[in-house]
Formats: sequence, C-alpha cells, structure tokens
Amino acid sequence: MSGLPKILLIAGLLALVPVVHADGNLPMDQKDNDILKKIPAEEMKQLNGKLRQAMTLYYDHAYSRAVNLFEEIAKAAPTMDMLYWLGSAAYRNKQSDLAISKFKTMLERHPNLPRVRVDLAMAYLQKGDKEAAKDELNKILAASPPPQIKTSVERVLASLEPRRRPVATAQTKEAAAQVEQQAAPSPFVSMLRINGGLQLDSNANAQPERRTHPAAVTSPTILDDHAYLASISLEPAFDLGEDGGWGVRGKLGYSRTDYANHGELNYGQTELSAGPEYFGELFRVAVPMGYVNRSFGHDSLSNSLFIAPEGTYRLNDRWDLNGGLRYEKETFAQSTSSGEDNNTITLNLGPAWKMTMEEDFLQVVSLSGSYSYHNANMGRFTYREMGIGPSYFAHYPSGLDTFLQARYQKRLYDGNVDVSALGGTVPRERDDDRVSLSALISKTFMDKYVLSGNYTYTDNTSNTSIYEYEKHLLGVNLGVNWSF
Repeated sequence: MSGLPKILLIAGLLALVPVVHADGNLPMDQKDNDILKKIPAEEMKQLNGKLRQAMTLYYDHAYSRAVNLFEEIAKAAPTMDMLYWLGSAAYRNKQSDLAISKFKTMLERHPNLPRVRVDLAMAYLQKGDKEAAKDELNKILAASPPPQIKTSVERVLASLEPRRRPVATAQTKEAAAQVEQQAAPSPFVSMLRINGGLQLDSNANAQPERRTHPAAVTSPTILDDHAYLASISLEPAFDLGEDGGWGVRGKLGYSRTDYANHGELNYGQTELSAGPEYFGELFRVAVPMGYVNRSFGHDSLSNSLFIAPEGTYRLNDRWDLNGGLRYEKETFAQSTSSGEDNNTITLNLGPAWKMTMEEDFLQVVSLSGSYSYHNANMGRFTYREMGIGPSYFAHYPSGLDTFLQARYQKRLYDGNVDVSALGGTVPRERDDDRVSLSALISKTFMDKYVLSGNYTYTDNTSNTSIYEYEKHLLGVNLGVNWSF
C-alpha cells in the first residue's frame, strides 16, 4: 500500500492516543530524578536555553537542526521527555534508526505508553519494516485498549496486509475521502457518494463550451441566477492480487444543475467508466475508459466515448510527477449540430511537492501544464488550448480540507467566426484568454458526512467581443460517503 493512506490512517490513531498521562506529563521515574539532580544549576540553565531553541526549530519544521540540539540535550539529560522529542524530530527528519532507538528506550522503561508505541510503529514503516510495525501495533491490542483505539489499530493493521492495495483516484484532494475504502478488509470495496447543494451564478448565460452549444454563449445578456446541484456516484473497486498491485476501478455517476429561473440552461451528465490500475513502489498508473451522456436545457446534448490513462511517478519522498492523456470522441444529438462533432485529445503534466507530510498534517503544492486539441467537423469549432497554473491542497487531522487553484488558458480557434448575425461585419479567427481562480474548503464529520463551500471566478477575454464574459460562482454542498 502506498505511504499516504497509511499516514492518514495512523494520523487518526494518533489523534486518539494521548502522549501524556492524566497529570499532563510524560511519566518521570527515579532515573529521571537522578539525572536531573546531577546537573549543576548553571548547566541546567544552558540546557533550558537550548531546549527553547530546539522546540522553536521543531515547530518551524527545521527538523534537522532540531535533532542536533535535542541530541545535545538528551546526551546530558536523557529523560523521558527528551527521548520523546528527539525521537519525534528524528522521525520527521527521516532518521528512522535514531527514532526507533529512542522510542524503544522509552518503552523499555515504561511499556504502557501506547502513543509512543504507535510512533515506534510509524518509524518502522518509514524504514520499510512492515512486520516490526505490525508487532508493535499488536502489542497495543494485547494490552486491551479502549474500544475506539482498538478499532483504529485494527484498521491500520488491515491496511498493512498484502491484499490491501490502494485503489484511489489520481487527484490528491480525494486522498482523505478514500481512506475508508483503502482500508477495507475485502478485495472488493465500493464507495457511494450522494451530494446536494445550492450555487449562486452571477452570469448563468456564460457557460463552459462542454456544457452548451457554442452559439448559446453569444447572447450579451447577463443572467444572474441560482441553481440547485445534485449528484450521486457509485465507485466499486477490485483488488486483483496479493503481490502484483493490480486492481480495477469503476464509476457510475449522475450529476445535475437546475437553474431556478432559466430552465433552458439546466445541465445534466451521466458517466459510466471502468479500467485497470497498477500500484508499484514508485508509480501508479490507471487507464479508465468510459461513456458520457450530456443534456442541456430539456434536450439531449451529446454522447462521448473516452479513454484517459493517467499516473503518478514518485521521484522521492517529497516530489511526485503527475501526468495524464485523455482522448474523447463526442457526437452531438441534433443533426443541426453535426459541425460540432469532435475528437479531443488533452495532455496534462506537472510536478507535485509535498511541502508538509507529517502523520497528522499534509500540504501539497502542484503545478500543472496542459495542451488540448479539439478537432471538430467545422473549423470555427476547432481550437488548440494551452493552460498552466498552480494549486495548493491541505488536509488536517480534524477532517478539514482546503484546495486553492489558479489557472491561465490560451485558446486559438482555427476557423473564422461569422459575427454578422450579431452585429459584426468582418469574420475573424477567434482568440480567447481565460483566467480562473478557485477555492474549496470542506469538513468531514461523523466519519462520512462532508460539508463544503466553494468559490470560482472566471474572466474570459476575446478578440471577438461577444465571447467576453466575467463570472462568479459561489456554492455550498452537503454530501455523504458510504464505503462497503
């Protein structure tokens, strides 16, 4: 199983297991007292100064420098506190052996410290010693922990079994939502998602091309409206083998946007897809293939067939390279729209940097570039598009996720646009520049319910003024995710 799901599972366990005893401190024994009594007052003052520096470095994520200071302090005063802080800093600095050594020393002196034992298990996992990690977690179970901790430990152990292959989507922002699915004890798992919400739209008449006929965005009228959103999807997944890392993921989904005052702009989409996935030590590859039906207003809009291979290559512990290729053949339902029938190929590529990757906190910064060629039957619907932009994702142990994205797109059309029916006089090749900003915040509660809010701003400029628009979307959604 990949590192991320195990980190997220154990993060939930860490949130349940306290580091300290009921009195608010790590246990001090006679050995600690003897150590502290032997330290002269002046030296103790110097050690306290170093401790303040080390703690500041630790919380600033400067773990390498923090380890050096904690080692100095622990050499003079190897108390339980110092052993713990040294082990924690070493773990975060990828010094697995040092972390293991300090946590083991603590447990030799005080075996009944479940949080330290979880930390030791994580250090073993970081080192790649899965069996040693399982041994430590089983020791927690043998000590008859509270039911909530027992359940969490069992989930982590299940995730370490050979058949527990991750079957998650490519997008990092989906990772947290997939944890239950990835930890399921069966080779067949499934996720059912149901969402509903409300969206305020400052310019409902300006819609992305895949949601309308291009002619539908030519009206200069600005329609301020609100829409009701609904979606449901079933995502089954199969683990095909104990050792190979092969799996199959499918999806059956339906989504709908209904405007309160302009039903002619309603949009619906049905998608059916399935495809193989492979997870190796350094990479993940998925090849979904499927069918999409789109409707606009009260009529069918188009039908599509697609194949969309994508994958992630792990460059090192902090850097990934993400890429994808999508080919789609779209046929419009109305014979009068046959000029819009198209074949579209889109390439995406970009790095992702795990800026913070701790057991209870994840931050990822990504940069994605794309190129798309939309080849329609008629030249005025054919275009080439280049896009680039950064994104930021953060996952917190509280279940809070945030996602920010900025994107610039340049679209060049091949054929002339006939603007005579709209007051224009000279046909021209359309040239658009689009800037979009998006923000999403979501909170998971009671394990399966998700409340989210989102905002998107789009500014589309064009050398053909009828295609210029500005748009604000503000929405709130409530959803539920069931895994079984």
